[in-house]
Amino acid sequence: MTKHSNLKTFLAPISLMGAVLAAPAAAQEIPTCQFTLKDANVFTGDGFETRDVSIDGRRFVSEHPVGAPEIEAGWMYIIPPLVDAHTHTLDEVMRPGSSVHRGFLDRGIYYALNPNSILRDDDAALPLAPDQVEMAYTGGGITGPGGHPRPLYEGLVRARIYREITVEELPGRAYHEAATAEDVRAAVRAVAATRATAVKLMLYDHKSPDTKALDGERFRAAVDEAKKLGLRPMVHVEFAADARLAFELGVAAIVHMPGHAGARRDLIDAYRLTAEDAAIAARNNVAVVPTVAIAFNGASGQALKDAQELQAYNLKLLRDAGVVIGAGSDRYSADALDELDLLRATGLFEGPELLRIGTENGIKIAFGEDRKAGRIESGYEASFIALRSDPSTDWYTLRNPLAGFRAGQQIEQSRMFTQACTAN
Repeated sequence: MTKHSNLKTFLAPISLMGAVLAAPAAAQEIPTCQFTLKDANVFTGDGFETRDVSIDGRRFVSEHPVGAPEIEAGWMYIIPPLVDAHTHTLDEVMRPGSSVHRGFLDRGIYYALNPNSILRDDDAALPLAPDQVEMAYTGGGITGPGGHPRPLYEGLVRARIYREITVEELPGRAYHEAATAEDVRAAVRAVAATRATAVKLMLYDHKSPDTKALDGERFRAAVDEAKKLGLRPMVHVEFAADARLAFELGVAAIVHMPGHAGARRDLIDAYRLTAEDAAIAARNNVAVVPTVAIAFNGASGQALKDAQELQAYNLKLLRDAGVVIGAGSDRYSADALDELDLLRATGLFEGPELLRIGTENGIKIAFGEDRKAGRIESGYEASFIALRSDPSTDWYTLRNPLAGFRAGQQIEQSRMFTQACTAN
């Protein structure tokens, strides 16, 4: 996470939470939706097929609900909602009326992961409302004394970007500094006590004796403790050696790819993954959120060209090995759609692959393999966005969803569902 010049979303006081998952709950009476979309063009993960889609309450079902309306949908392209797998823009606790959340929802992004956030002691898990993105938070990341993200957060507080916390209150909330393996284990336990289901760990040149993040010993201790407590390790990496260690230990995800911000020309080989690295990641089910937007945002000219060549090199290795890739920009003024644009521009991914990256893969990264969402299949959460055309051939249609549901609840309103969604 880095500071960006466009800070308009942070001009109001910001409230933050550390719980990874606030499960949808009914704060108000929510209409029960029952309907069938007839002859819709449905995304399967590999492309589109024409078939009926039935919803009965929170789930997709295999049979048309008795007495429910049928809606002609031959013009409609149905995909799961998008997931931003690395954002810090959505730092607010889920409260009604947030224009920041509404902006994401209007673009079809119904889920997101914030992999480092400030924990407030008085924050409570609030029911998920239709005008809020469903968020996964990790609370403060674990690093070494003085390591990232401490300098970043101190700068944001001094710049009055975060107004409800002082610099002195940041330790233990925005980050945890750990000088020893026992410090690390205690920090992981502190994160677990917040009801989080994931923990952020910082690796930055872990082999160097001068690293301010975690070295190999402390990182291994953190991963070991996290797994004992059922936490999913999310890892910030810089160099290929950092990613390799994370892959070998079987973390849940690395939320940057080596070379995400480009590379110093005299160190470029230190950022290059190998085919063996990618194979280990795939074998150990470690996902990768590349955040290629970081270099695009910060570099230009030859520096940007060099960064994009390095990114494409690493991305091809990961793609060819079958590693799960997610989309998130790690930019305050950008989101998963911007990241998907840049991934598409590499020429490495076809339309269906990009849609999987932006939907099903993001659910797995943010909420884990057990979450039955991200696919339009019977038994899965009834979540989808409706588009007017095939995004494989009309890419920008993704930015204009015409209707949308999350777990059977209307998010993007459409009159076509008025009869289908009434209180029963």
